[in-house]
Amino acid sequence: SFCTGCAAGLYQSQAGQSSCESCQPGKYTKSTGYHECESCDAGKYSGAKASSCESCAGGTYSVASSHNCSVCSGGEYSNAGAAVCVACDSGTYSGAASSACTKCDGGTWSNTSAVFCADCVAGRYSNSGAEKCVECSEGYYSAAGASFCTGCAAGLYQSQAGQSSCESCQPGKYTKSTGYHECELCGEGYFTDSVATITCVKCSTEVGVEYTSERGSASCGLCQKEYFMDSDGVCETKPTGVVIGSKGTTLRNMELEAGYFRFSSSTAEVHHCLYTQNCDGGSFEPNATELEGAVSSLCRTGSVGPVCSACAQGYYNHEELGCIVCEDITNAWLGPMIVMFSVLVAAGLAFTFKRRLMIIQKRYEEQFLEYGQRATACFVAMQIILILNTTHRDVGGTAVPRPYGAFMDLVSFITLDLVKFVPFDCIYQTSFDQFDALLLETLVPLGAFVLAAVAVYAMPLRAGQKRFPVCATFVQLLFYVLPVIARRVCESFRCGAFDAGDDGTYFFLVADTAVDCTSTRYWYMFIYASCMVLLYVIGAPLGLLVMLGKHHHRLNPRDAATEEEAIEARKLDQVLADDPITEFAMTFRPGVWFWEVYNMVRRLTMTCAVVLCRTLAQTTLFVVFTGIVSTVIQREARPFINSVTNGFAYLLCWQCLLFILYCLLLDARMTSDDEAVALSATLMIANIIFIMVIFVPFDKGEAINADDFRRAFGFHAHHAHGHHTGDHHGGVRRRRSALAFDGVEMRFNPMWAAAGSQSQSQSHSVDDRGEAAAEEGRAQPGSVTGASHPGSDGMDSSVEYDSIYSQVEQASPGFGPATVTQNPLLLSLAVKAPAKATATATATPKASAGAGAGAGGGGGLSA
Repeated sequence: SFCTGCAAGLYQSQAGQSSCESCQPGKYTKSTGYHECESCDAGKYSGAKASSCESCAGGTYSVASSHNCSVCSGGEYSNAGAAVCVACDSGTYSGAASSACTKCDGGTWSNTSAVFCADCVAGRYSNSGAEKCVECSEGYYSAAGASFCTGCAAGLYQSQAGQSSCESCQPGKYTKSTGYHECELCGEGYFTDSVATITCVKCSTEVGVEYTSERGSASCGLCQKEYFMDSDGVCETKPTGVVIGSKGTTLRNMELEAGYFRFSSSTAEVHHCLYTQNCDGGSFEPNATELEGAVSSLCRTGSVGPVCSACAQGYYNHEELGCIVCEDITNAWLGPMIVMFSVLVAAGLAFTFKRRLMIIQKRYEEQFLEYGQRATACFVAMQIILILNTTHRDVGGTAVPRPYGAFMDLVSFITLDLVKFVPFDCIYQTSFDQFDALLLETLVPLGAFVLAAVAVYAMPLRAGQKRFPVCATFVQLLFYVLPVIARRVCESFRCGAFDAGDDGTYFFLVADTAVDCTSTRYWYMFIYASCMVLLYVIGAPLGLLVMLGKHHHRLNPRDAATEEEAIEARKLDQVLADDPITEFAMTFRPGVWFWEVYNMVRRLTMTCAVVLCRTLAQTTLFVVFTGIVSTVIQREARPFINSVTNGFAYLLCWQCLLFILYCLLLDARMTSDDEAVALSATLMIANIIFIMVIFVPFDKGEAINADDFRRAFGFHAHHAHGHHTGDHHGGVRRRRSALAFDGVEMRFNPMWAAAGSQSQSQSHSVDDRGEAAAEEGRAQPGSVTGASHPGSDGMDSSVEYDSIYSQVEQASPGFGPATVTQNPLLLSLAVKAPAKATATATATPKASAGAGAGAGGGGGLSA
């Protein structure tokens, strides 16, 4: 019922975790509820799982984040809790691990940092703890038998008493005046490389702003904290991913931030981890060599391989959490199982009520077509944006902040990338790599296509029945998953060279560094991926173009005087109606019947070809150019017949382009913090509006009635008397898209065609005068005029249709008269055949196979 704060000495940096992590040695948490451990101050240390840091004992010291204390060398000492050891003054000495310096005994003396006291030579003497031997004090000299001592000149010093000369200050030290008994050390950031110097010079002035030094340095041998020293002694800018920390970073001791990796302590090449949670960062362990040492030093438990990109056996590579134990991911199967169950349930309901749903689909065909066009355009745009976001992140781009970043994570299933949502690592005995994913995503669609084709062609057909369009359905389904498949294929080629310093150069697949590009497995994948390029990347758009191209003269009739006439001619073309693949062109204007092929190429360009770009700059330039060009083409072409859909698709192109420009602003640091969040929220709101607009009716056709759906599924709708009554002729004109037993409508379903053609000889036919009146939308004697009856949509449900029912039942067992009479929607649709469609059927006698001459003259079902 509540979350428990991590105890002192523990922390948890991730949300939604079931346990806490122990603080590493050198770090601690002093109370509960910490999300990260604090580092021990210099002069203190701690072990693992510490709730506080202990002060170093006298004679020892430590730097920040230490797990133990180091012993002071001889000649140095420290008090308890010291960060550094202090040199013993002249006249004192100390052994190793001393907490204080000891005075010299009488007759001895010492210089600074002495580990023992030396005896005075002849002519010199000293008391207990003397800093000099008499005669001359430190900083002075005299000749033998001299009555006075002379002070050492500037640049010189004399640290010992009773000497006959002075010493020159060594490099890194100086004296600025006379009488010095020791040289002063050059300050931090200063140096001198010559002897007897009276002043030090600044590193940033003499060498460069990148350089600095410790106290008493003869050269600028350290780099500022923003730089590191390479193997040649040159300060270079720290790569992205290296901890800024403090000055003095070298190539060997370079410390990485979490989420970054390098292949060797002798290379400065730092790589961003694709699974950032797998990379703990830090420094190389002592004596760590080659790739194994890098993995053991920088990867967290459970992650293995180059850039910590693979998981050990028993771990699953979660996109957000990295490698986690398979036993801890039971919920990871929940999402895929729910989706699969939902799909199966929906398929079962659709199959159970398929005839009723077909009737509703025909009644609101124009509305559903418009909604479908907008939904498809929105799906394509969101899929492009999601894949572009993944590409942008993989090449090192700045992450999109909330709320749009969270929104994209929420709808990431739109990419239809099964590999991202199913924990295949827990299924395979070895790590599930790029080759396994490639085989899965390319063979499953092909296998499903082959099985469906075998099943369809092995099934015997009834008289007049057409085979299920397997090929067209496969292409329609492939339309949604092609970008994911093609991207996986394109990612299987590009290898990258990874510098390992003294260990040479490694070559791994950029998309999955677990694949060694020098291995036989990679070349097998290369050959297979090349075949898939021909099949999917090139074959899919080319195949669609070929299948549509054979109908190009029908899709764009040249004999039509206007575009409207060409569109109407296509609707009446039986050849186009018999080939389901032409559905890819029927929603577009005749002049751009190939638009879906272009759209497919556009999607592949923005989601797959972009992976060929190696850097963030190349990727940004490519997608900006492609986004602008595709937006302009969409605006100028206006390919859809429906003007509202044209505007909707054009705005979606702008949505993609604005997302690209937003990523550019983030990468250029031109927007951040509140501004970035505001823009992110704007993009999210725009996406939500686009999704809502999908189901907004813009035309003036008949609005979708929820009661029709209830009737279709067998539910009774209660309406006030007369809701669907009134002028029956106006109703006929308003419901021109409704399913009817006329020639044009029956050509789409052999069952209805058979029933309609055989019903022409029945007594429910109109005379010539009635047919002519029906052509004008008026009812004449001899036809049902709609005895207003609530519940039957203005039609008398007792009208006899036995002859037609028998034909329908023969064509489709189980769908007999009782089914129709019990469904008011079906009954009303059956008797409301548009007269205009009857005239069309007369003009196109092929509209109903087997209808014969009566199909054109009978004009559909009348009573």
